[in-house]
Amino acid sequence: MGRHSYAKMRVIAHPWDTGRVSIGAFCSIAWDATFMVGGNHCGDCVSTFPFRIKFQLPSADRDGAAASKGDIRVGNDVWIGSGALILSGVEIGDGAIIGANAVVGSDVRPYAVVVGNPAREIRRRFSDAQVAALEEIAWWDWPIEEILAHVDMLGARRVDEFIARYKKAA
Repeated sequence: MGRHSYAKMRVIAHPWDTGRVSIGAFCSIAWDATFMVGGNHCGDCVSTFPFRIKFQLPSADRDGAAASKGDIRVGNDVWIGSGALILSGVEIGDGAIIGANAVVGSDVRPYAVVVGNPAREIRRRFSDAQVAALEEIAWWDWPIEEILAHVDMLGARRVDEFIARYKKAA
């Protein structure tokens, strides 16, 4: 969990799952968000049942596809709403917003707003140029004293002014 992020989320993992969850700085995660790092079943097999795992048979790793599609990575300054479900193998970009009860099974672009089941992007918070500038500024990496000194700008709806003031000289 990154610095100053907060969450009381639920992580679903089985002993045989290999996926992990990493969360960036300054993330706001609802108390009932769920991260499912594994538990996938083989949809292409004759049966979806994990016989080898359930009956402790040899070669349990041969029960269809891997139980996890990989790590879950959450960027910085991400807001994950109430009841959201984040599936294994997903990367959520910096500044994204995940709507309440969204089921996220694929990657989310930086500063995208996604909602629904399956989650789909309904808009971007800022233009491509603004997103690129914000990623370059990376305010979440600043010392906390500097962040707190600029909290009036961080909490304002003046993204162009923020970018003009803090973008590194090219």
